[in-house]
Amino acid sequence: MATPLERYEYYAARVDRIHAARAQHLWLNAIAVAVIGTVILAVVSSVSERAAQLNVASAAIESDITAPAVEERVYYRSCSEAWAAGKAPIYENEPGYRSGLDGDSDGIACEPTHPR
Repeated sequence: MATPLERYEYYAARVDRIHAARAQHLWLNAIAVAVIGTVILAVVSSVSERAAQLNVASAAIESDITAPAVEERVYYRSCSEAWAAGKAPIYENEPGYRSGLDGDSDGIACEPTHPR
C-alpha cells in the first residue's frame, strides 16, 4: 500500500501531465483558429474583389445596352431640311454638322437668325 506522500506525488505528476496536455491543446486550438481566420479572410476578400469586378462588368454591359444609338452618318442638304427634321441648330460635335451649313464658322450650323 502506498504511503500518503507517494499517493500525493503520483497525483501531482498526473495533474501536471493533465495541465501540460490542456496547455498544448489550447495552443493547438489558438493556431487552428488563426489559420482558419486567415483562410476565411482570404476567401472573403477574393469574393468581394470578384463581386466588384462583376459589378464593373455589369455596369459596362448595362451602359452598352442603355446607350442611345448615335447617328453617325446624317446629311442635311440645307438648313431647311435640318429644321424640318427638328435637329437644328446643329453643333460641331453632333451628327449632321458640316461647315457648309455653318455660315459664320462658329461651330453652330443652322442657327436661328435673329433680327438686329
